[in-house]
This record gives sequence, structure tokens and C-alpha cells, in this order.
Amino acid sequence: MTNEIVKKRAVFQANKVKSVKMTSFDGNNQPIEGFGGTQAISASSITTETSTSLSGKDEITHYFNEKGLLTQSIDTTDGNKVIIQYAYDANNLITGITNMSFSPGGYSTREQHLYFYKDGKPEKMLKIKNSTDTTVVTFKLDEKDNVGEERSVHGGTELPVVYYYYDDKNRLTDVVRYNNRAKRLMPDYIFEYNEAGNLSMMLVTTAGGADYQKWYYRYNDQGLKQRDECFAKNKMMIGKIEYSYQ
Repeated sequence: MTNEIVKKRAVFQANKVKSVKMTSFDGNNQPIEGFGGTQAISASSITTETSTSLSGKDEITHYFNEKGLLTQSIDTTDGNKVIIQYAYDANNLITGITNMSFSPGGYSTREQHLYFYKDGKPEKMLKIKNSTDTTVVTFKLDEKDNVGEERSVHGGTELPVVYYYYDDKNRLTDVVRYNNRAKRLMPDYIFEYNEAGNLSMMLVTTAGGADYQKWYYRYNDQGLKQRDECFAKNKMMIGKIEYSYQ
């Protein structure tokens, strides 16, 4: 997610994009009334605003430092606020992600992800909720030094192992774990890429792996996204979003 945001910002800068308009269509290719979406791009931030007649307005702003690294995201929806802060070491490796959620009535939560490396490769991560509840995550590398397995222990109990698979260009293609319902390994996500290296398809499983949605992403020659299309398992289109740039 973090890498995708940084990559998107670089494409915006290369094409001198200042604003983006998003138009949403339903499965019958009709514009969705009450939906609106815009992005405003500056040298140090990207602000995305979306609104629907049902859920109201959502605003999320990503902030970047002088190196182009993502440093903070602030998401505000219907009085709820989520602040995510990112920390890096001298080699620009991410060392910490702090997620703070605030809800009306003074309710708040805090979750930290602290990353540790060996020879520049991820070795371990601590997931700490509200400063007291800790999950220890260890990473096992594959033969190309990509993270191949993620093993977690919480309260002395081992959690299901997450497996990661990559293509010959070391791009993530599958995120897989054991599915109790199917009694076998099944993907949570599947990714495909176009010739330019942009993400062209994402499959997301739902309902415990019994169902899925498939997203297709289309780009122009400059690498700017032109259209997102979402399809159900039965290959019927759920909806799409089209993008225009200034």
C-alpha cells in the first residue's frame, strides 16, 4: 500500500498533475448519483475527497518528505479520524508505523508496527495494540531474499502462516494462507502487472474464500490510471471508476 502511494505520487509529479476527478458508474454503466471524488496534488501531499449520498464525505491526505517518502496519512470520515505515521532509518527502510484512531465520545486506539532488519532484509516485526497487547511476527526469506513466509505468535498461540509469492521480476503476485473452510491453502490476494510494471489486476477473496472480486486497472501511455473496473465471481461488472487529470 505504502509503495503504491509513493509510486502514484511519482507518476503525478512526472506528468505535472495538479488535480484528478473521479467519476463512478454502476454495473449497468450508468453514473452513480450522489458520488463525487477529487484529488488535489501538491509538492508534499495528496488529498483525496470522496462523497456519497449514503455515507457522506471522506477525506484522506498523504504527506511526503523531501525524499519522497510517505510520512503521515490522515483520514477523516463522519467525525472519525485515523492518523498513521511512518518512520524510517538512514537507509530509508521503514522502522515503524503508528496507527491512531479517534472516534466521537473520546474513544481511541493505538497500534504500532515496529520493524527489525538483518543485513538490510526484514527479520521481525512487533505489532503492539494499545501499548499492552503484542504479536510477534517473524519473516522467512525466499531464495531471492523476498519475504516468503510470515509467522505470527500472539499470547503464546501461533497464528496461520501467510505465504508470499513473486514473479521473475520480484513483484508480489500472491498472498496465501490456509483456509479452514476449504481445508487447503487459498489466496487472499492475487496481483498481475502490465508490461510497464503497473498493477493491472487485483483479485480479493471474500466470505472466507468462497467468493471474490476482481479489479482491473487501465493506464494511458504516461502511466496515469484511466479506469478501474470491478467484477464479481460470476463475471458481472459491479462498477467502475474513470479518471481525468489537470
